[in-house]
Amino acid sequence: VTARIARSVDGGSSWETLRATGSLPVWAAPAMLVDPKRPETLLVGTDMAGVQVFTAAPDLGLTVTAPVNPVAEGVAASYRYTLSNLGPFDATGVHVSLQLPAAAQGVSVSAGTGTCSVAGATASCTIGVLRSGAQVLLLLNATPAATGSFTVTAAAAGDQPDPHTLNNSVTSASDAVVLADLSVTVAGTAAAQAGAAISYTLTVTNAGPNVPAVTQVTYQLATGLTAGTVSSAGAACVTGSSGLITCTLNNLAVAKPATITVNATAAITGTQTSTAAVSSAVSTDPVAANNSAASITVVSAVPVTP
Repeated sequence: VTARIARSVDGGSSWETLRATGSLPVWAAPAMLVDPKRPETLLVGTDMAGVQVFTAAPDLGLTVTAPVNPVAEGVAASYRYTLSNLGPFDATGVHVSLQLPAAAQGVSVSAGTGTCSVAGATASCTIGVLRSGAQVLLLLNATPAATGSFTVTAAAAGDQPDPHTLNNSVTSASDAVVLADLSVTVAGTAAAQAGAAISYTLTVTNAGPNVPAVTQVTYQLATGLTAGTVSSAGAACVTGSSGLITCTLNNLAVAKPATITVNATAAITGTQTSTAAVSSAVSTDPVAANNSAASITVVSAVPVTP
């Protein structure tokens, strides 16, 4: 009898065609046998074309959208995985395993379908049946408990053999660091006469997500300015002979700016440009553009009294 040869992965509720009715060359299929040692293989006996072999070998593919490297120590990092069945067959027994570093904490995983579990530094999701052309989204959250390498490896597999295994696993390698976005701004006297007192206010901000143990701020006064007193509620400052002011802040909290007030004297006429900079030797700054700022004061001569 010439008829469609089909396969079901849900007990006969639906079928996928392995060979359509009317396919050429025409042959009848009076007998079929599943290979007992390779259940993905179907042997079909025909009247006119010998034994035909059908092998259900779906191509599973796994991709990831990983957090930007580096990741922050003590802050949850999110990994978004897309599991796809690239066909041409439905897959059964599909599961994804995720291996995290031993230092990972707060591990959680969820999937658009199926069930997921976490055991220590290993997470897994059982999808079951994944139809040809279908996708499943998985979301993994984990927190690096310490600085250092933080590598997550995910792998997908199913009951059937996969003809392309290179796309079955992905590895996300990151560095866990103390991550702090430091910035500095300066506001102060824009114009003064020679010999006049002037002042500047430096505002240092930490946008996080971590709190650096030590933050250093420098403010180089222009050569035409003479340094005076420096005051700050949260910083210890010293002034060098060249007009370089160095301040140290400890544990600059996130979103709680520290201010530094610098008093000086306008000594020389002209445009006097002073520069500020902030840095931390114990943290990584993801945004370098806001780590420096400049202040400009135009110093004019004192008018001569007629």
